[in-house]
Amino acid sequence: MTELLPSKSDICSNAEDSSTDMLLVGFESYMVNEQGLSQETIRGRMFMIHRYLKACAENAIIDVFSSYAAEEFLKFLRLKKRYSRRSLQYVTYCLRAFFRYGASCGRCNKLLVDCLRSTRVYSLASVPTGPNWSDVRRLISESCGDKPSDIRACAVLMLLTVYGGFVE
Repeated sequence: MTELLPSKSDICSNAEDSSTDMLLVGFESYMVNEQGLSQETIRGRMFMIHRYLKACAENAIIDVFSSYAAEEFLKFLRLKKRYSRRSLQYVTYCLRAFFRYGASCGRCNKLLVDCLRSTRVYSLASVPTGPNWSDVRRLISESCGDKPSDIRACAVLMLLTVYGGFVE
């Protein structure tokens, strides 16, 4: 038995009322039926867009499909909530998906999606930095001794310190 999927016009008509619940229902239906996304992806996007719509309502922002509303939300998360660059990138990704939904329903211009820019996430941002210089000096001084194994360990640590390590 085949299930009849709602058409694009049916999905968009669910969101004609600008209330948060209707927008969320329409957006979820769009992700399930139009995009065929997994439940985990939908859950993550719905959580973030629910927070976005709640923030818009609390700040009396009527047009949720505006670059101003999105930028203010991202600024709030960056400055007040101290979101990381990677988290802000994910939020921007969710907002773009929501704005694409709005564009498919005629609620906003499709070019507005391209206006949302995420923060730059540097490729080596997750790589840990080296130890503090005081820790390196302490390690070298503790490893130096009179035994042959201590002399080798001290020499290797000095070589790594000079040629191979990043020290803050």
